[in-house]
Amino acid sequence: MKRNFFFIFFFSFALSVSQVAFSMSHDDIAKAKDMIASGDSAYRAFNYDLAIKYYEEAKNISCSPEVLLKMSDAYFLVGIRSLDRNRKRCI
Repeated sequence: MKRNFFFIFFFSFALSVSQVAFSMSHDDIAKAKDMIASGDSAYRAFNYDLAIKYYEEAKNISCSPEVLLKMSDAYFLVGIRSLDRNRKRCI
């Protein structure tokens, strides 16, 4: 019974994701890729706040796992930097 439930759940999830992917226009896909590339450039330059802005724009166009992972990584590094600054102030 559980096996059937998980199969149905997975199948319906995959179907809904594929419908969203096919509903995007080529312009939207190109714009999302440009936003991701700009975010990656800002990330490599250690400008995490700017990278987050680009990733947010890409997420609004296409909420792909790649964008969410990159955005969460940038948010994490912003938090680490602020913790490091606060630690240095206390010393």
